[in-house]
Amino acid sequence: VIASPAAPARAVVEVIHAALSFEDIASQGGGDGGRSKRTTITNATNGSVSGTASAQQLGVRRRLVVRGRGSNERRIPFTVPRWAAQVEIDVAMDPAGWGRFTDFGATVFDALGRIVTRSPLNYAHERIDTPVDPQGGDLPLELVLVPGFADAPAGDDVPWEVEIDIRLYEDDASPRSPATPSVPFSLDAGGSEAVVLPAGAAGRNGNAREADPGFWPLYRVQVETGGRRWLHEPAGTPP
Repeated sequence: VIASPAAPARAVVEVIHAALSFEDIASQGGGDGGRSKRTTITNATNGSVSGTASAQQLGVRRRLVVRGRGSNERRIPFTVPRWAAQVEIDVAMDPAGWGRFTDFGATVFDALGRIVTRSPLNYAHERIDTPVDPQGGDLPLELVLVPGFADAPAGDDVPWEVEIDIRLYEDDASPRSPATPSVPFSLDAGGSEAVVLPAGAAGRNGNAREADPGFWPLYRVQVETGGRRWLHEPAGTPP
């Protein structure tokens, strides 16, 4: 909460911890097309929790670890499918290692070498968020990482590692309109339950979203409990 330079401000901030934690979604019986989905929900409170859960597919997701050495750039190509309208990329490293860098460039280029968006790391974690328009066809993009070491040229041979999380969202997904029927659950304090969500969480157009190898379905799980709604975006696991 930041006051304006010209006047003081008062604010009331309320923080409410999520009542539940979630695991990634797995398909029942293997595969994703038309299969039911399973996610494990764990009660994170000291009392009992009951409610309902539902899910829908928002798009696709790819997680990977990128390793490099020195200030040499690393390039991560990926393709935005024709159905996608939004790209989000998280770039994260161990905060303990951030002090070695003065900057860490993270830029997305298109196939012609034009900058689509850039968001250099100001700390050990940064999010790149940009709308895209594949215009009826797949859109090849490339994430380029350019580390800048504080101690150059001594840092030119230092290894580094970052975690990349690429998420591609369809344009008409909405948590207010889940694609699966709501499933009831009830958990004691600290308890866990594998909740099976009926088939149908395959995007609002009814079909699983196609994407490059290495991408898996990205879901939004919506849980209603105690008059509150909690949202989580777990990735689907490989069949």
